[in-house]
Amino acid sequence: MNPDYHTNDYHADGRHSDDFHTDKAAMSDQDNTSQNQTSPTGTALVAVPAGSLTGVTRDSREEVWGVLHKARRTEADVPRIWRRRKVAAAREAAVQAFDQLRTQFLQGVRSKDMKRVAVSAPASGNGTTFTAVNLARALSRVPGCKTVLLDLNLRSPGIADMIGVAAEGNTDEFLTGEISFFQHVVRYNEGLALGLSRSARPNASDLLQSGLVAGAVDEMIHLLKPDVLLLDLPPVLEYDDLSAVLPHVDGVLLVADATSTQTRDIEECERLIKKRSKLMGVVLNRSRNG
Repeated sequence: MNPDYHTNDYHADGRHSDDFHTDKAAMSDQDNTSQNQTSPTGTALVAVPAGSLTGVTRDSREEVWGVLHKARRTEADVPRIWRRRKVAAAREAAVQAFDQLRTQFLQGVRSKDMKRVAVSAPASGNGTTFTAVNLARALSRVPGCKTVLLDLNLRSPGIADMIGVAAEGNTDEFLTGEISFFQHVVRYNEGLALGLSRSARPNASDLLQSGLVAGAVDEMIHLLKPDVLLLDLPPVLEYDDLSAVLPHVDGVLLVADATSTQTRDIEECERLIKKRSKLMGVVLNRSRNG
C-alpha cells in the first residue's frame, strides 16, 4: 500500500461518536421564503428577495452563502455530560486530534489542487460520519475557508443526528430535482454548509449510478465555490455506492477502525479506489496513539 499519506499520518481519536455536537453560537433560526426556478444547467434554483442577491452565478461566494437558510438546531442545550471534567478533557483531546488531521488534509488538497473528497471506510461502524463531521467542523474554523459537507450515505444517513441540526429534505430529493439546491443546503456557520438527509433510501445504488451525482456536485461547486467539498459515503466493501461516485471526486479519505479493521481490508479498498480515483490517506479511528 502506498497512499500519499500512510496509515500513521492521520490519527483521529474517535472513542465516542457523540463527543461532538452543535456549536450553540454557530446557529440560529431564520425564516426565509422562496420560489423555485431553473438554472441553466437544469437544476432547480430558488428565488431570493430583491436586493439580497443580484444573481446566484456571481463571483462573490459570500453573497451566495449569505442567502442560505441557517441550520435549525435539534438540541436545546449543550448536554450536561460535557460539564464533567473527564469528558470535557477527552473532548478537548479529540478536537486537537481533528485539528491535526485538518492541517495534514489541507496540505494534501492544496498541494494537489483537490476540492472534491469522498470519505468512506472498509466496513460499517468504522467512524466515517464521525470523521467527516468533525473534519468539516475543524475546516470551518480556518479563517476564510469554506467547506460543504454532503450526506451521500443514502442507505443510512447520519450527519444530521450527529451534528445536531434538522435535515431540510433528503439528499436523494435534491439529486432528483424534487427540492431545489437552496431548499436542501443549509448554513451551519460562516465556513460550513450542509446537505443532509432525514430518511434512508434502500435503492441508493440505482440513484447514484444514474449520473445525477455529477450534476449535483458541479452545482454545489458552481454556486458555493467551496474550498473543500466532503462527501460522506457508505462502506467500500459492503456496497458499490462509492464506485458510482469515484469518477466525480478528486480523492478518497479512508477511515479505518484501529481496533477491528484488517490490513487486507485496507489493501482491498485501496485497490478498488485506485481504479478510478486517488487514495489520499487513511484515518485511524479509535487510535490510542494519536
